[in-house]
Amino acid sequence: MTALYDAPVSEPHIRKVRPDELEEVWRVHVASSNDGLVRRGGPARRPADAPVASDARAALASDPDGYFCAVEEGQIRGMVSALVRGRVWYLSMFFVLPGDQGRGLGRALLEPALAYGEARGVEIRCTLATLDPRAQAPLRDGRDAAALAYLPPGWGCRGGDATQGAGRARPAGAGSAMRSWRR
Repeated sequence: MTALYDAPVSEPHIRKVRPDELEEVWRVHVASSNDGLVRRGGPARRPADAPVASDARAALASDPDGYFCAVEEGQIRGMVSALVRGRVWYLSMFFVLPGDQGRGLGRALLEPALAYGEARGVEIRCTLATLDPRAQAPLRDGRDAAALAYLPPGWGCRGGDATQGAGRARPAGAGSAMRSWRR
């Protein structure tokens, strides 16, 4: 499996997602999510032809300049959605097709997503993850931690429970947060 992760990425074409591509982008999300669940011993949760979720449509409508895809050989192989709300940049979705992971597509996708926030003067970067230890395992062993590892110089990083400082109780499994800020 190491050879897969050492394979060089061909020069992907990274560009904004067009509204007519949302279904193909959603297929990347479903395939990657299901693969992650199966690799961790669980069942796939969504059928391959699941309809596009309303939040994916809303993200493209609200932040079209933060929604990017990686295209190789005419196929969308990865996607990222970044949202900016005031001074906060939020990594909404970040998926690469299972057979294309480990070749640098994720890093290539993160660059314009991070630049989207920089251009808007964000001061805080945030991504949320489940409290499910099976979902956190890739972050602990470093395989899928590109979003957390790719912080430009001058940024710090801190992780913790998403309920910290929230001022209200949240249900168990509400999520954990990884927050970075400009130093």
